[in-house]
Amino acid sequence: MHKLFTALILTFIASTLFNLKPSYSINFVNLFKIGNYPNINYSNEIYFKNAYKDYKHGNYKRAAGLFWLYTVKGRLLRGYALYYEGICLLKLKEYRKAKYVFSKLVGSDKEAFFHENAVFYLAISEGGSGHPYSEILNLKYVTRYSIKRGLRSRAMLKIYEVYRKLKEYARANTYLLKTYIDYPLFSKKHNIRFKTASLTEPQKIRRGINLYYGSYYSESLSVLRKTGGYGEDNGINRRVRFIILRDLAGTKSPLFLKGVKSCLNSDNDIACYQYYGVKRSELLNLEAYYYYRTLRNSQKALNIFNNTARKYGYLNKDAMNAYKTVVWSMVLNNLKNGRLVNAAKILKSFFIVDDAVNESTAKFLFWYGVILKKLGFAHEASFYFNIIKGSKLLRYSYYGVMSVVMIDGGRERMHYRAYGISDGGNKFADMAFKYMPALKIYLKKNQALNIKLKRLKAFLNLKLYHLANISTQGFIAELRKQRFRGVKGYP
Repeated sequence: MHKLFTALILTFIASTLFNLKPSYSINFVNLFKIGNYPNINYSNEIYFKNAYKDYKHGNYKRAAGLFWLYTVKGRLLRGYALYYEGICLLKLKEYRKAKYVFSKLVGSDKEAFFHENAVFYLAISEGGSGHPYSEILNLKYVTRYSIKRGLRSRAMLKIYEVYRKLKEYARANTYLLKTYIDYPLFSKKHNIRFKTASLTEPQKIRRGINLYYGSYYSESLSVLRKTGGYGEDNGINRRVRFIILRDLAGTKSPLFLKGVKSCLNSDNDIACYQYYGVKRSELLNLEAYYYYRTLRNSQKALNIFNNTARKYGYLNKDAMNAYKTVVWSMVLNNLKNGRLVNAAKILKSFFIVDDAVNESTAKFLFWYGVILKKLGFAHEASFYFNIIKGSKLLRYSYYGVMSVVMIDGGRERMHYRAYGISDGGNKFADMAFKYMPALKIYLKKNQALNIKLKRLKAFLNLKLYHLANISTQGFIAELRKQRFRGVKGYP
């Protein structure tokens, strides 16, 4: 039901933006019409729209005034108005006013989508107002609690700059070094450099691992090879050895296969774990993906995945995603070349490994049914279509709708075309309207979600689609959060 309610909101957005079919669009708009929220004066939102337009065109002085006017007259989008008013004031170098605005925003709503950005800009306004230590305090908050990597790296560099202005060079260099070690891409963009020889052993390891996760495989390999964890007789850091192995795979080096084979050919699983710190199955998965990505040998990769799943009884999450990628590419290749039997065999072997019925396996089930139908096994094909159709999770999805179409032999498709309705989206909408009353009741009981939906509707009415997208993400995030917390009344 959670996924269905989320889909209802997205369908509402689509009907509003693209007007796929007048009757559906009108029904959705009527459901969330302005009259449903008599406490909101939508005429005030015009101030916000005009302010945002001026902000985008660089007319910051006028935009700041209009955003302030909206905060006085409006209520629904007040948080957004304060945020953009503060940015406009920063652009105008009105730091004291910006500080006041961001202080009010940060203190009022810590759950806001832009809270972390607001703390960062509050720090900037503190610095502009002549309070460097308050600026540092807020920037440290961002580096510690923000989930946005880009924002953390900006805050880290800003701390370095503030300490440098205060002539506290030792602390400044500490934060510059942290930036260099933890944020390789950001460091390259800002030309931050340190000699590898000047780094301590733990710093080299951390820098090398971050380079690997940033996809700088050659540099990561160069740094990690200079650490003690690479030596065969040195058991300090198994993770370093495994990252080096992955770097070799990333650089397409033949030494990767040599390193993997030396471990896999050993009969002693414990020795393999003691050297790389991972299970034998994980090395097999890594080898399979190397054959697929680097050597372009899909069949070899498929065989390794199948043998691993057969031997160990499962594939971990990353390996399963890689396995699905390999299977799907091979199925498509066989379908393009008319080799239906080969495609069916590959899918059959896939179902031995993963027999779940969910969003990630729906396309495999559906296309296996299509292939069976093409080969003349209509009765067997309907079994797979009915699996998708009978799933509560999938029945309203694209593959659920198309499974109904395939079962009906095209009759339903002709019925919908006669009314000018597409096979997919409006069929879903037709089904989904049954659950609209439940959604409305739940929203009335839940003010947090209700307000987020009102904001979304306001942005759509104002045709501010970028902000509508941000608001949609906030709505879905809140829905997931409440589902996780087990909020009473959750459908």
